[in-house]
Amino acid sequence: MSSPCFRASLFVAFTALLFCSLLNGAETKPPNILFLLTDDQRADTLGATGNPLVITPEMDKLAGEGTLFRNSFVVTSVCACNRASILSGQYSRTNGVRGFAETLTDEQMKSTYPALLRKAGYFTGFIGKWGVGATIESIVDRAAVGFDFWKGLYEQGEYWPEGKSGRHLTNIMTSQVEEFLNAAPKDKPFCLSVSYKAPHGPWSEVDPACLALYKNTKIPIPKSLNAETIAKFPEFLRTDRLTLNGKSIAEMQTINETWTRQYYGLITGIDRSLGEIRAMLKARGLADNTVIVFTSDNGHFLFEYGMYGKWLMYEPSLRVPLVIYDPRIAADKRPKTVDAFALSIDMAPTMLAFAGLKAPEPMQGRSLVPWVDGGVPENWRKDMFYEYNFVMFPGDIPSSIGVRDARWKYIRYLDPRFEFDQLFDLESDPDEATNLAADPKYTAELARLRARLAAYRTEIPDNAPEFMEYRDKYHVVATGFTPPAMDQPLDLQKEKTIGQTFPAAGDFLHAVSWILPYQMKNYSPSDLLVDLRRGGPDGEVLASTAIPKNQLYSLYPCVAKFDVPVKRGETLYVEMRAKDAIRPKDLRFWAYPSNVFEGGQAYLDRKPVDSDIALNFIYRNP
Repeated sequence: MSSPCFRASLFVAFTALLFCSLLNGAETKPPNILFLLTDDQRADTLGATGNPLVITPEMDKLAGEGTLFRNSFVVTSVCACNRASILSGQYSRTNGVRGFAETLTDEQMKSTYPALLRKAGYFTGFIGKWGVGATIESIVDRAAVGFDFWKGLYEQGEYWPEGKSGRHLTNIMTSQVEEFLNAAPKDKPFCLSVSYKAPHGPWSEVDPACLALYKNTKIPIPKSLNAETIAKFPEFLRTDRLTLNGKSIAEMQTINETWTRQYYGLITGIDRSLGEIRAMLKARGLADNTVIVFTSDNGHFLFEYGMYGKWLMYEPSLRVPLVIYDPRIAADKRPKTVDAFALSIDMAPTMLAFAGLKAPEPMQGRSLVPWVDGGVPENWRKDMFYEYNFVMFPGDIPSSIGVRDARWKYIRYLDPRFEFDQLFDLESDPDEATNLAADPKYTAELARLRARLAAYRTEIPDNAPEFMEYRDKYHVVATGFTPPAMDQPLDLQKEKTIGQTFPAAGDFLHAVSWILPYQMKNYSPSDLLVDLRRGGPDGEVLASTAIPKNQLYSLYPCVAKFDVPVKRGETLYVEMRAKDAIRPKDLRFWAYPSNVFEGGQAYLDRKPVDSDIALNFIYRNP
């Protein structure tokens, strides 16, 4: 029997032949595809989605001429991960991209929408923030090879690369669209992906001309930015990356005024870019055959609950705008709104469908083209699955998974320190201020959503399992979830060995895991050798393993697998050392400035110190 990948390859090859024959004498020319992706733009930041303050005439015009999806969600509110989901049409747990440093493999890249369109005869281009594994230049350079035209950015890019007297990045990217259109062959359709940096922070880097439009705009205070609602918000979620710690509510209300104006100004800059791009298409006679897909990589809090950022399954970070415009549909039939759930994993199948290509089997999203055409697809989803499995540093935002349907939302937090669920009735509580999970009146609803979450976890292949999620299989004990972490992590060049004792909390030690600090800016030049000993530095070696240097990089999750039986309660010792010579900052570890792990002792060069290393100890359950 042939493999799914082989069958998908045959299908793409056959479709490409058919596609080329259409190009050479067809009555119907495949459409051009323009995919516009903003960064951190929440769903309610268009006039078309009900915002009376933001200035978005071009976005509103596009929405009025095309299909506006009013329930568009990301499958994860981590920008890099969701961008991988957009490219691949897969959930993070399936494509393996769960953080900022992981990337799609070369083989996976062959099944992304731009690669499949290029293989089928499209001229492809990319402009702006690549975002997937973009902390590593070599990864971005590898991605560039897959496009005919490339103007991608490393990491976040800068809003004023030419200096404050030069052009804003949004304007530069708009001019790069013109470069692409000038380069595109006349005898081929094109697919251009434009990935804006805006309205990602720093919001203060807004174009002054756009900010000036909001000089006299009165920004309302979010309903949930008050003491009563904030008091209900889980304390363990109030971490550095989500809140303005130390600020009073009055101070946050003042900051909200300033920052929201700047945020809106960045969105208006994109709006102007959209208008200019559509004018370019019209001037070149391309407008009538260019499909436009407009969405964002995730939403963003605007100080709801005193929060800033995204990451969580709350509505401000979960919902994104989505407009699809197909000029080939009769003008009087184009405008429509759709309330069905659209997900970020639907973007790839949708763009392939516009090109007449069927999504390969590994893609988990569905084409939205039937909705755009005015149809109602059979068996359309009634709910959605969400996952956030990325921890940047010890004590960071805890991981979560959940389910949302038209009325209810259920969230489960995975951090082993907590046994915490949330249940929200979005119909009566749209601000998600009241958690009903512990209310006996909602036991049946809670059980239903828990069962639905379990079904999703069974149905969606998990190729990058997070041990914390699988409590039936693993028991996780951690030093690595207790804040605060040291600002300057331990350097393995300075300390030749780094070790930690810990009491065995199970009968079978599967692994020790940790996250590498974001201060590491290059791959380690050396493999990492990891020993597990009984008792301490001089104890019996129970197991040894090595982590390859190409898996040692900023924000990478590291797992040293041992798979050995141990005696519950005995003292174990894990020690790490570089295999080859390294330089300062080549290989680092998060650690704490004091002892935070009961029964544990850190060792630097085999000498005890008053601190603990940020590690997670994973035991396999019987």
